[in-house]
Amino acid sequence: MTFKMAEVNPQEAVPAEKTAVPAGDLADWLTPARFALLLLLLILAAFPELVFGAKTFLFRDYSLFGYPLAHYHRECFWRGEIPLWNPLNNSGIPFVAQWNTMVFYPLSLVYLLLPMPWSLGWFCLLHLFLGGLGMYYLAWRWTSNRLGASVAGIAFAFSGLTLACLIWPNNIAALGLLPWVCLTVERAWNEGGRAIPKAILVGATQMLSGAPEVILFTWVLIGAIYFSQMWSAHQRRWQLSIRLGLVLFLVACLAAVQLLPFLDLLHHSHREANVADTGTTSWSMPPWGWANFFVPLFRMTKSSMGVFLQPSQGWTSSYYLGIGVLMLALVAIWRVRREPVWALGSLLGLSAILALGDAGHLYKWLHQVFPQMGFMRYPVKLIVPAACVTPLLAAFAVARWHVAASERGIPIPPSEAKATQQLQLTTVVSAVIGLFLITAILWFSVRFPGENEHTGTTLINGLTRAVILLGVPALLFAAARAARPSWRSSFQGGLLLLLWLDLISHSPNQNPVVEARAYQISVPALEEMTPRPTPGHSRAALSWRTLDRFQHTLTSNSFDNLLGVRMGLYDNCNLLDGVPKIDGFYSLFIPQEQQVRFRIFPSTNSIRPALADFLGVSQISSDERFLEWQSRKTWMPLITSGQTPEFRAADQTVESMCSPQFDPRKVVFLPLEARSRVKLTNAVAAKILNQTFSADRIVFEVEASAPAVIVIAQTYYHLWTARVDRVPTSLWRANHAFQAIQVTAGHHRVELAYEDTNFRAGAMISAATLLACLGFLMPGTRASRS
Repeated sequence: MTFKMAEVNPQEAVPAEKTAVPAGDLADWLTPARFALLLLLLILAAFPELVFGAKTFLFRDYSLFGYPLAHYHRECFWRGEIPLWNPLNNSGIPFVAQWNTMVFYPLSLVYLLLPMPWSLGWFCLLHLFLGGLGMYYLAWRWTSNRLGASVAGIAFAFSGLTLACLIWPNNIAALGLLPWVCLTVERAWNEGGRAIPKAILVGATQMLSGAPEVILFTWVLIGAIYFSQMWSAHQRRWQLSIRLGLVLFLVACLAAVQLLPFLDLLHHSHREANVADTGTTSWSMPPWGWANFFVPLFRMTKSSMGVFLQPSQGWTSSYYLGIGVLMLALVAIWRVRREPVWALGSLLGLSAILALGDAGHLYKWLHQVFPQMGFMRYPVKLIVPAACVTPLLAAFAVARWHVAASERGIPIPPSEAKATQQLQLTTVVSAVIGLFLITAILWFSVRFPGENEHTGTTLINGLTRAVILLGVPALLFAAARAARPSWRSSFQGGLLLLLWLDLISHSPNQNPVVEARAYQISVPALEEMTPRPTPGHSRAALSWRTLDRFQHTLTSNSFDNLLGVRMGLYDNCNLLDGVPKIDGFYSLFIPQEQQVRFRIFPSTNSIRPALADFLGVSQISSDERFLEWQSRKTWMPLITSGQTPEFRAADQTVESMCSPQFDPRKVVFLPLEARSRVKLTNAVAAKILNQTFSADRIVFEVEASAPAVIVIAQTYYHLWTARVDRVPTSLWRANHAFQAIQVTAGHHRVELAYEDTNFRAGAMISAATLLACLGFLMPGTRASRS
């Protein structure tokens, strides 16, 4: 898609800033194609080893969450499977329905078709590029100033938050598309016609990335833009409202293939059950967190891998906006008298306050009024809107400066001359205030250093920001007063370079990398497991002490770190080697399975053997050498029979399973509602024959001398169905979180299948909506502007 963004449409409600670009000006040279090339060069300079494939990302969730999910998705793709269910984690858990697996995200083809691991790194950098380019187009549309647009593009692509999101492929994907969604949706409600299906396609693409908070904040930003335009669109309000509502509705329809399974899982997940207990104080921006806008390493702790982190929250390693970019944004709020600026400025302030969580008071009050906010567990995520609007505000300020520069030597009305003087004075005052704040923060750091804070590092970091803060207005004044076009262009280029250097250097080693082969080589400790857990056979389990050591033990060697977490099957690393285990790292869990799993370790140095046996734990990590595995001899097959059914309420079932007397070989607990349907009072053992396991289907044969209960140690989820000899039968919740069926005497073929009706319905809705959008965009289709 290409847009002529500098052309001002008479129906547009966002008037462009007046720009008289001097001849030979850099802003005249920075066309979209040239800015795209500049952005590519800056990304190459920042991540050369990733671009050429020698290394890839590693830090935290990238290696423990994002990469394993992409790997599992890719394995299923090349087997011709849709990964509806994942049997390798949590005794089985929905996969497509998770909101961050990106199974239907179109640009996932980058890592599905190209070799991993380097292709996933490319995927992340691609969205860094898309985000910067999209912000350029959005700022250019609103300001008609290419220099301001370039500042916005660089500021957004390399902000501390954007760079921190590189460890989450789904989050960086949603962030990369955020400005494109804002751009196309704003065009859609102003222009109508073919702009509407374009907005639907782009909005649904972002929706399929599966980053709910970023998607929500995208539409909050769109809402702020919409209401700022509605203020002046007196005669077109209904038209704009209908178009926006149509876009939003059809975006949801086009993304229904992902949304319907997700909403169903959300309804049955632990978050639905605990909404009132989440999201209040966990991982908020600390009370002193605003200081990091000015000195990014203030009170930060250096991790063993060299990444600086806030001790009070672990979601993002940085939300630094750039000291120069922030100064320009504040200048725009102060001096650029335009409705979009007021809306964006209000959103910036609201975002910064809400990110403080309870310390900002406003979040706590809103959470009490709207408990649904608990779905977003970490208030610090509310800083995302600030990271999105600040580059746009900076673009308005640079555009205003550019206009002032173009007026030099030209007779202008006294009111405009006064406005230019006020702009210059405001810039100077903002820089002085920023210097004062940096000085105060550094004094406080030296006088009252934080725990594990490197005071010397903080001092250098703050002084560097001070120099940059002085350099930005100096370059603006120099460009405004330059007599020669070449000098003016040099100063403007220096401004872009200085802003980029500020952002890329604000936190050393923010995104550690590792040799790509570390994700591919075999791990001897896993190859030597006897027996080796395989799907449908048995599982592995990490002991409590092992989990604790992984959470607190890292080395400075990236290669050893990655091999260590792979060897220990930590979080989702088991997906890389296809080893099933009883836990995993996901956003949504089945609450009953979670309740059982949390009780398998009654203390730090013990395990409930009956629960471990029932879950088929054949390997457990050693407490003494936590990267070694020990075999267990008493584990049970995942499909068993011979248990006597006992009928209990849910809370009684969990209590009974934690009792020392619980023997899963002799008894199975079924829900009270099964009492009238399960006609069996004695234990009857049946032979389990010819078992066949796949991700979403289990087939086996049963020979029973009398009616018997068959117990399957797989997580119960309402979308699993059971058939005996092709006849549907009841699938019961067994032992609180698992599965059981009843068979009659004789030889039977049993089939358990995961049948996601939500996925099927969503796929049909999405397909119909896609065909409608493509049909409207085909040549020859009449495009109405009404």
